[in-house]
Amino acid sequence: MIGGLGMLVSVGLWWIYFDFVSHRHPRPSQAMTWLYAHLPLTAGIATTGAAVLNAIEHVGEPLPSEARWLLVGSVALALFAVAVLLRSLPHGVIDPHSYRNGIIAIVLVGVAILALGFTNFQPILLLGSLAVLLLIPVFFGFIAWIRGMESAEFRPSAVS
Repeated sequence: MIGGLGMLVSVGLWWIYFDFVSHRHPRPSQAMTWLYAHLPLTAGIATTGAAVLNAIEHVGEPLPSEARWLLVGSVALALFAVAVLLRSLPHGVIDPHSYRNGIIAIVLVGVAILALGFTNFQPILLLGSLAVLLLIPVFFGFIAWIRGMESAEFRPSAVS
């Protein structure tokens, strides 16, 4: 059960990135921001993997504060990096409404996840809370993906 929750957290981060950012190019003026924002994203994702392993090792007991902060901090870092990446994309890439709502959802969920660092949840409850919170930006990412599929960016061009 706890391993499945850890996988849900990882898949949630993956889904958020690929629905919002993947296969989209930054504005030319934001190319360096886009490039460098991938560094904390990668660090957050890699650290999330190590933190989930720590949570699994402590199943049935309170998670030590270092492991708890590693987990919530790494997931929040990845989310904040995605928010920065979204800011570097052209506004017309996805529906502007989806774009704005996605950034807001990602940042608010990142703050809520950081707040979980102040709890003393069992690992299974903490991972479950993370998975549920990540569903919020996943939902907004799914909407953005659907609206992006409707845009001209994804329509096949007419062959002459």
